[in-house]
Amino acid sequence: RTALTSNGDFLRMLGQSSLSLGGRLLNATDSPISIARSVVNILGGGQFVSTTPEALVQTTGGSLTLAGLASIPVEGGTLNFTTGSFLQMSSPDPEAMASLTVDGGLLHSSGTPISGQNHFLDIGSNAHVTSTGADPAVVLVNSPLTIAGVGSFTTEEGTASSPFGNFLNICCTNSMTLTSPLLLATDSPLTVAGALVSVFGGGQLISTTTDSLVKLVGGVHEIGSGTFSGEIEIGPQVFTMPASLLDLRGITTDAAGLGTDPVLQTGGTVFEANGATVNLAGSGNAISIDTALLAAAAPIVKLINSTLNTSADGDPATGAMHLFRSAVTSLGPVFNLDNSVLTVQSGPLLVLTGGSNLAVNGDFASLINGSRITVVNGPLIFVDGINASGTPSTLTVTGGVVNFGGTGGNQVIVNNAIAPTAVLSGLPVNVGGGGSAIAIGPSPIKNPALGTVSINGVLAGPGPHTGSLIQATNGGQVSITAPAP
Repeated sequence: RTALTSNGDFLRMLGQSSLSLGGRLLNATDSPISIARSVVNILGGGQFVSTTPEALVQTTGGSLTLAGLASIPVEGGTLNFTTGSFLQMSSPDPEAMASLTVDGGLLHSSGTPISGQNHFLDIGSNAHVTSTGADPAVVLVNSPLTIAGVGSFTTEEGTASSPFGNFLNICCTNSMTLTSPLLLATDSPLTVAGALVSVFGGGQLISTTTDSLVKLVGGVHEIGSGTFSGEIEIGPQVFTMPASLLDLRGITTDAAGLGTDPVLQTGGTVFEANGATVNLAGSGNAISIDTALLAAAAPIVKLINSTLNTSADGDPATGAMHLFRSAVTSLGPVFNLDNSVLTVQSGPLLVLTGGSNLAVNGDFASLINGSRITVVNGPLIFVDGINASGTPSTLTVTGGVVNFGGTGGNQVIVNNAIAPTAVLSGLPVNVGGGGSAIAIGPSPIKNPALGTVSINGVLAGPGPHTGSLIQATNGGQVSITAPAP
């Protein structure tokens, strides 16, 4: 019950230092904690090992405030950015990795409001985190978390600034390996300027759990206000923040021009909301997979008694989920809704470009117990283009477009002014030039008595239709097997 204030880091490790703990690093009850830099900062070849099966840091009540400011003189002006992370790691030497190994989780907070002004878990160059505990790396119970950083560049002519701050930021020849989920937040509203998970530049996130990697239970969450489509230059720095839920960006490509970096590996659902409302903001996507390889063993998005609203300011060309030069396999469904609502407020639900390949072994979407997917302005699926290696963007689904179930009353509602060129198995589609093709089997809507698919208010069927459910252009390929029951 003692206040704790630090104008720097709570723990800083430099050079070839090492530390081994058999207990918690910090256990605070009803204590206001204020740290300007990081709770844990490992720089250079520091090695930190914790053998306790409990969380490295536990807070009950009180508060945790991570907030500071740093300024760096650069050519033409001053680069300013807010500080305040839970974990920060990096090393300039690939032969001397910064390392953190814990037998438990990283943080368990109950009844503790938390705020940070930089990436919350920031794993930089030549760093590695290993957690072998059964509990999620971060557990929040009745602990609201706000991540709101600001980067700015000041010259004689004025200041340009941009918000930032990811929950997990992994960059540049580094990795995080877990035997558990990454985040479980129960009745803990998240307000995050950037992405929940961002892995790029050679980074990798591996979890062997079969549970959901990120799970939000209860609460209203506001995520992605600082995300944007494209790049923003602030002085000498170039900022890229394309997605709010999941941002995966690899580097290497194969002969087909597709990413080969397994940026994310996990055995369960990637993102789950249960009894929660998630509102996304910014001009980026909800999910962006760029030059990467992903094998999804479970739904990428799972909603139970929840609402997910993508940003009304999102890029309409790339929609809610965008794959670019990426190869993704999914056991299906990709989207799994149970008594839930998913509203795509800008562009399609799914966009494939740059020769991307999404192979779904099963149904594309599952809706049960009165669930609804609404696409406000765009097709449900858009597949476009052939990359420089001659590889066409391709969607392959062995099941149906949607599988309805439960108590019925499910809906897929799509609105757009894309005139259909054909109606295939009752679904209006638009096939553009360049060798584009769409093939759909006899039963794309499974259990039609339990739900409806409509385009501009007209139910799937012979029509007439004024909009399209699926669009393929510039060589894009779509094959939906949809076998008869």
